[in-house]
Amino acid sequence: LFSIAIGLMVGLLCYVILWPVGNIPDYWTGKGYPIDISTTKLGHGKPIWVAVTTSAGLLLGITKKLIHYPEKTETFIKQVQTNRVDYSLFFPKTVAT
Repeated sequence: LFSIAIGLMVGLLCYVILWPVGNIPDYWTGKGYPIDISTTKLGHGKPIWVAVTTSAGLLLGITKKLIHYPEKTETFIKQVQTNRVDYSLFFPKTVAT
């Protein structure tokens, strides 16, 4: 019963993640995009998206400063090659260094 509940939750999560991947491009390009290139309306974007992307970048920068995220971190491949993961990057308050 527990595994069925977990399976349903994972399936729902995958649907929530994958729905935008399949549908958002239609909003950007229009329904007839591959056939009719004029449906893309390139250059007709709304100025609100400039504010949305700018504020998202600003929020990310402030969050990184607040949690004292280091300027340079090891890449995933480097950590796999050396068999070492620095958990203090993810849990700075709970892991003793």
